[in-house]
Amino acid sequence: MVEEVPMVHEVEIDPDEEIILEGEMYKFKPGIEKNFISRWLQLSTRSFRYYKNHYHSICYLTRPISAIPLYAIEIVRPF
Repeated sequence: MVEEVPMVHEVEIDPDEEIILEGEMYKFKPGIEKNFISRWLQLSTRSFRYYKNHYHSICYLTRPISAIPLYAIEIVRPF
């Protein structure tokens, strides 16, 4: 029997959640010139979060651009 995994994962952002690692990353922006966009990443005990900048990661009212629960990352397997 094949185990079905839900495609949509809800992530609750807890301001008291421990941040294991955080820092700036440069994302490539395609176009005529080589451009890179600065983004802020956080790895917490429950999720991997991707923000527009460091300020947005500090402001609790701002949601991340993307948040992936760690259990969803753990279930990825190579083919």
